[in-house]
Amino acid sequence: ANNTVGVTDMSLTYANGPLTVVYASLKYNVGANDATANGSLTAGTTNTHTAWAASYAVSSALKLHGAVGSSKSSNGTIADSTFTQYGVTYTMGQFDIMAQTAKVDDKLTANIDRKMTGLGVNYNLSKTTRAYVRYDSLDRDTAHAHDSAKNTELKRTAIGISKAF
Repeated sequence: ANNTVGVTDMSLTYANGPLTVVYASLKYNVGANDATANGSLTAGTTNTHTAWAASYAVSSALKLHGAVGSSKSSNGTIADSTFTQYGVTYTMGQFDIMAQTAKVDDKLTANIDRKMTGLGVNYNLSKTTRAYVRYDSLDRDTAHAHDSAKNTELKRTAIGISKAF
């Protein structure tokens, strides 16, 4: 295969006062004679991901977040799902305390739904530098009986320092 995939990516952001709203869309168009090397996109198909997200600052310390979206392939075999995400950030001095939950509802025959719960803390060293700790729990097959051989549950921890430029 030529591995030729056309990509259209766009987003719009509205920010005014305590409210920020974002719309994003990503679409892959695979030519009739092409396919991706790993077979994740079939020749002559499209795969579209869309999302709406919003953040609202209730106060200077409390911010609420939410998002909804979907993934859909034209042949219905690669992607057909919807997702929701909710989160909260509470700032206390130099600390940002964060929590979120997310869910993907898979509508394909395999029906492999996913859920995620995450917790995090930032210690803001400056406007551009932070030390962070993250913990999240992923369940990658909530619609089926758990089988340790399938590795359906994953718990992760991350510790680090990040610098923005």
